[in-house]
Amino acid sequence: MVTWQDGANTFIDALADKDTLPGGGSAAAFAGAMGAALLLMAIGVTLKRKATPEADKTFLKPYLANLENYKEEFKKLTQDDAAAYLEVVRLKKQATVDEAKLADRKSRRV
Repeated sequence: MVTWQDGANTFIDALADKDTLPGGGSAAAFAGAMGAALLLMAIGVTLKRKATPEADKTFLKPYLANLENYKEEFKKLTQDDAAAYLEVVRLKKQATVDEAKLADRKSRRV
């Protein structure tokens, strides 16, 4: 069974690896997702408490949907950052190949 600790350790180890992914953008988005998740937990715990006044519960409940959306958006941004970086790498490689082809064609004309 995979635990939350396994997932956290995997992400931390991936950040520390020599590979370029995940990088800073993914780490920042992950931190945002964790922040939203912690707020969801704090509100959830507060709403469950019998001692919490109804006025406080009424005040907090509307924030749950927005925080859930933020959490999911930050999770998506974690993946989007990695995909964007891979696209940049692909385009740089393509540009290098195109420059090499152009140089080869120029050398054949001389």
